[in-house]
Amino acid sequence: MMRWFLIAFLLPWLGLWAEESAPIGQPEAVDLDQLAHPVQPFLWEITGGELEKASYLFGTIHMSDERVVKLHPAAKTAYDDADTFAAEIDLSLANQLKMSQVFVRQDKKPLKSLIGEDLYDAVNVELKAINPGLDLKPFDTFQVWALAITLPMLEEQLKGKPALDPRLWEHAGRSGKELWALETIEQQLGGIKSLNLAEQQMWLSITVAQLKEAREEGVEVLGELRDAYLVGSAEGLLAIIDTQRSEQKLSPQERALEEKFLKLMIDKRNEQMAQSIINKLEKNPSKSHFIAAGTLHFLGDQKIQKFLIEAGYTVTRITH
Repeated sequence: MMRWFLIAFLLPWLGLWAEESAPIGQPEAVDLDQLAHPVQPFLWEITGGELEKASYLFGTIHMSDERVVKLHPAAKTAYDDADTFAAEIDLSLANQLKMSQVFVRQDKKPLKSLIGEDLYDAVNVELKAINPGLDLKPFDTFQVWALAITLPMLEEQLKGKPALDPRLWEHAGRSGKELWALETIEQQLGGIKSLNLAEQQMWLSITVAQLKEAREEGVEVLGELRDAYLVGSAEGLLAIIDTQRSEQKLSPQERALEEKFLKLMIDKRNEQMAQSIINKLEKNPSKSHFIAAGTLHFLGDQKIQKFLIEAGYTVTRITH
């Protein structure tokens, strides 16, 4: 078991989670196949300061499963009643096209020359396992880091259904809500783009190895995460990650990459996103803001809520 980098992108990463150890209204065992929506939402209410209305933080998972994309009633009420909606980045078509351009290299070098023949062939094997019609030709101009991001999510993306975040963004826009983003593309990807080629190669190699391991073990990569999300269990999500991290065997170089990734992609971004939220709350205290981001940005001791509390707000989890 060493699927920690896959988890990193299916639910944006963790921090240290000691303070999450106390159960929060943990539901009894349920038949997940019969669910219409999550048992408990990853939903937090923001009050205090100069706020005239409550605002909300909402944890998401990048999946199109109908049980995931149908909001828990408490989350739906908060979402419907909100005046504004925020996602991690602007999810408009124009901005998504801009992001796709960031993924592409301009040097025109063949991908194989950057990652080597062995890794190139290994990636092709995993692509074929996802879909026999796939190969690396469409990805030949990709940044190495962009390929590492894309691979874990490719099977989900090929289903052709929008995941939770873009659905919320689109519906909010059609409903007349003000749309805004917690960060720019550059802020979101800046840490990844700062990795040197050797680090990108290592990351891609680990990702491919983890995909292969999951495939050979018959493990549905998203399954455990999806189920913990549907139950609404912070403890369940963190236990999965804790298990993966404790069982992984990393070289010193891989461990250093993990720590670097954690600081750049989670800790730094959590603080940036929290500041964006604080700025919005201070500028528009009379409005209710519904703020969606990957669930693990709201878990751990460097979670977004920490910075809001330090700014004088009260943040309370809502489970029903």
